[in-house]
Amino acid sequence: MNISPQKRRPSKTGRVSFDAGSTSEASSFSCGKTHTAPSEQLVEELQNVSPCASVARIKQVEEVLEQVTTLVHEACSSLTNIQKSQQTRQLLPIGAYHLGVMSYIDTVDVVYVAPGGISMTSLLAAVRSLFSRHADIAKVGPASTDGLFAAPGIQFSIKGIDVKMLLAQQIQGLPEPSNVAIAQNMAGLHARQISEEILHRVPDISQFQQLLRTVRAWARHRGVYGSFVGFFGGGAWSLCCARICQMHPNLQPAQLVARFFHTMSRWDWKQPLMLLCEAAGHCKQPPGLEAAKEPLFPYDVPPAGATTTEAMSPGVVGRWADNGQIIAAAGAAIAAASTSTIMSVMLPIGDSVTATPHVTKTTTIILQRELRRGYKLAQQVHIERARWPELFIEARFFQCFRHYLEFDFMASSEGVLLEWLAWSQQHLQNLVSYFETNSSAACFVRPWPVWIKHLDAEWPHCCSIFVGLQFQSSSDAKVSAAGPQAQDAQAPRRSLDLRETTVRFLEALAAWPERERHAQQFELFIRHLRLAEVRQWLDCQRREVVIQRGNAFETPANRGHLQGPGALAIVGAGSAVPKGAMQSEKCSI
Repeated sequence: MNISPQKRRPSKTGRVSFDAGSTSEASSFSCGKTHTAPSEQLVEELQNVSPCASVARIKQVEEVLEQVTTLVHEACSSLTNIQKSQQTRQLLPIGAYHLGVMSYIDTVDVVYVAPGGISMTSLLAAVRSLFSRHADIAKVGPASTDGLFAAPGIQFSIKGIDVKMLLAQQIQGLPEPSNVAIAQNMAGLHARQISEEILHRVPDISQFQQLLRTVRAWARHRGVYGSFVGFFGGGAWSLCCARICQMHPNLQPAQLVARFFHTMSRWDWKQPLMLLCEAAGHCKQPPGLEAAKEPLFPYDVPPAGATTTEAMSPGVVGRWADNGQIIAAAGAAIAAASTSTIMSVMLPIGDSVTATPHVTKTTTIILQRELRRGYKLAQQVHIERARWPELFIEARFFQCFRHYLEFDFMASSEGVLLEWLAWSQQHLQNLVSYFETNSSAACFVRPWPVWIKHLDAEWPHCCSIFVGLQFQSSSDAKVSAAGPQAQDAQAPRRSLDLRETTVRFLEALAAWPERERHAQQFELFIRHLRLAEVRQWLDCQRREVVIQRGNAFETPANRGHLQGPGALAIVGAGSAVPKGAMQSEKCSI
């Protein structure tokens, strides 16, 4: 069985590797050291910050997946009359593993195509039971969802390798996927189809892989990688990179990264971003649109017939393509996004299916700010005023805000915690939108998409996530894209009521189907922390010291009003969901 990632194929331009020292075929800059040096430096720095999985690692992954396939076939055999020898091996790579950009920290994503006639619920239960008893397998839990793709699946660790396996069946006669409905039993196959479409449509796979590795490393370090809190997930970022590669198939690494940040930061998001056709020259041009060409770099001369204003318009930049044609989004996709400026990326399947269903106005502001920063740094690297390591500097999230909300998810066992987190992530996707609805005029929120494990005095398994809070002055209630600023010490005392927001979030979590089965085995605690307390918390976490919520950090000031001029009173923080009881009324203090 061949379950290795997609093999590299020669590109349509004849290039089979991403050589940082090669000469660009179409460049607005002079060739030579000006390009080669930044490209070589980028490749070197990328290997430092996000090294690719080695050949030995890939071989180990393939051996592990062979073992997983055998085990899943065994589970299938217990549910059907089909013998293992008669079953077609259908464990297919998806995600970063399939795209060839998997790093050491990435989970191996695969989809198992089950034989017809098997109940997916029964198969999932059989696989989970078998894996839980296996000596080599640990950390068995449900697979987390990604956007609209709520496929049945399981995640686990086998011989030190983290694996996420979705289950799917080929079902005939189902309607095309849409934003309204995606068949769960087909979701895994759709994920595979998306990866195949990306690899099939990009002109040079090695060029695409280099750009995607760069963007993934940048997004993780800057805290804008994670669909579970409203940012772009891995699928959305890969589609963005593929589109840029389609528009600029002949650029070197440094040029391509600069073009990525320039195009993405200036895109007119009233028009969703989507992949071009496989052969752009044969795409049907929408009526009423004239051919145009995007300048290769921002300092280029605008295309013939375009005014200076049009040349600088994000909408025009978003539509120009290398072949001189305007590639417009499908009419249905434009209609779906035309009333909003929220960033929208469309999947290359179905009828206007978005890869970014949980991106909000707040996270759009954060994403655009980081994209502008990335483009500015790419420009400075070109003129030798900066170096590539600056692009990957981790965002100073834990230094930028004076106030934070901490969400502690706790459980009595690792298995219960994994189930609890899988359910909670589905609703964390809506957390920012709750703040926008109830508190946007008073507070700007910035989620940090990283789970932090720590030691707790009461629970053996704990994981936390943080949200930064920036208080908006009464004179300017608009959400600021400039980021948090120190609050004036002489400002009057202010208050922020978070009761409605936290109650909505807890009520959503209270619908957990496994709540009764795991009664007294899980807990969620939400509390407010000031900057000094967050630093204390992080110091304890780094030193692996038990964090005492009741003593060190949970004080009357945390739960009520912060004293002093210019302080922020947060009502509703410091609320607990005691041991699975899910009592949302505890939010009000």
